[in-house]
Amino acid sequence: MRIAPCLLATLLLPASVHSADTALGRLFFSPQERAELEALREPAAPASPAVSEQAVHLKGLLLRQGQLTTVWLNDAKPAQPAQLNARGSTPAQRSPQLQLRQPGLGAALPPLKVGQTLDLATGQLSEAYQSPRVQSKPILTPANPAAKRTLERP
Repeated sequence: MRIAPCLLATLLLPASVHSADTALGRLFFSPQERAELEALREPAAPASPAVSEQAVHLKGLLLRQGQLTTVWLNDAKPAQPAQLNARGSTPAQRSPQLQLRQPGLGAALPPLKVGQTLDLATGQLSEAYQSPRVQSKPILTPANPAAKRTLERP
């Protein structure tokens, strides 16, 4: 006789849980609510940063066999990937490179590897680990000659 109330409570418990108005995931939402959730889940498109006309930085290069190549230049995906000529899509080549063409320029630009920056004005390549040369001023300049002598002592 004690089993009957326990069995009845066990059977009624799931019914009370399902009757509660709780969010159980996207499966139980209407198509309109699912579309709203998808719109909220996708981040807003960031404002495209101003691309410097003087330098091109290759952030990433994704080569897929039989599919389009995805290229990230200066933190932005190019709008027209057909204008890009990617070399290195064959498995035999170890370092994929990107050959850029500048309209109106007869000379070919050097190929870029991921992480490299090309200065379009000079045609010079620089690696990501190379810091730009910054001219610095001395941190401490003595005002009088006596202070200079104290600075020179060990």
